[in-house]
Amino acid sequence: MMKEIIKKYANNILTPSEVSELQQQLDKMSDIEIAYNLQEDWFSKAADQIFVDDSSRLRKMKRVIDERLSTYSQTRGIASTKSHRWSIALLKWFSLAAAILLPLMLFSTIYFYQQMTAESRKTVTFLTQRGEKASIVLPDGTKVTMNRDSRLVYLPARFGTNKREIAFDGDAYFEVAHNKKSPFMIRQQELSVQVLGTNFCLRARKSDKMAKLSLDQGLVSLKAERTGESQLVRPGEMAELTYKTGHITIAPKADKADISAWRREEMKFKDASLQTVIHELEECYDVCFAGMPSHHTDHFTGSLPTHSMDSALRILKIAYGFNYSIKGNVVIINK
Repeated sequence: MMKEIIKKYANNILTPSEVSELQQQLDKMSDIEIAYNLQEDWFSKAADQIFVDDSSRLRKMKRVIDERLSTYSQTRGIASTKSHRWSIALLKWFSLAAAILLPLMLFSTIYFYQQMTAESRKTVTFLTQRGEKASIVLPDGTKVTMNRDSRLVYLPARFGTNKREIAFDGDAYFEVAHNKKSPFMIRQQELSVQVLGTNFCLRARKSDKMAKLSLDQGLVSLKAERTGESQLVRPGEMAELTYKTGHITIAPKADKADISAWRREEMKFKDASLQTVIHELEECYDVCFAGMPSHHTDHFTGSLPTHSMDSALRILKIAYGFNYSIKGNVVIINK
């Protein structure tokens, strides 16, 4: 009831009997209680008018409060002297409320500004562990299928305005939504990839010696951050960027191992050393190898499954002629 009377007073539509009722209510209330009852009216009317740019927000707030107080002091339509006296008294209470509520509103303004700033700095992170795969869809509709042990990070507040930018480390297949006004940018410590809309597989792990990009469709620009060298990659091509030199080479995909084979639950190798093959198995199945023979110099060309470690080990057993046993997460090679 009190809030309704305050609203009617602010709009200059109180009847004499309601003025008397307001007088009685004010006599019973403390300063804080009055401020509390006026809070909703101040925030619903004054605050709505001050949602402007940060630079002028406080000046606007003060002007609104001054105008409100001026309106109260010029209240019309209350004829009796007694009512006029209480109108002045109410003005005093509103002034008090302004003194109490202005710091509250200032605090709220600063708080919400800080909250919005904090939100703009928040990042979204997607992670896959060893042996895991995951598919995600970014806000622009881009689909990313992430292989094991990969990490993708982006800032929602900055994604999709003038550009779409992510940080990435790992192995993934990208199906980038086309948007010529907003380039899609992938960044890693050693490289950057820029596209408009295209499908490609990217292996860019900081733990490797090089990054590889295999393009299915569209056009991609691959840049080495170390040297600034940049190359365009076209459909059917694979680019390799050597981290140590920052040099990029491009060749037909047919001449290279298929880096997107993991999507078919395979690992493909072309003229790879046994050490390289074992390393991939360790990463894929989260195991360690012990007693690996050092005398094998033959390189391996072929595919190994990523869904069955035992099947993969059997293939290597035939290819290299060794036996093995498994204890927990350790694979022991028996010469």
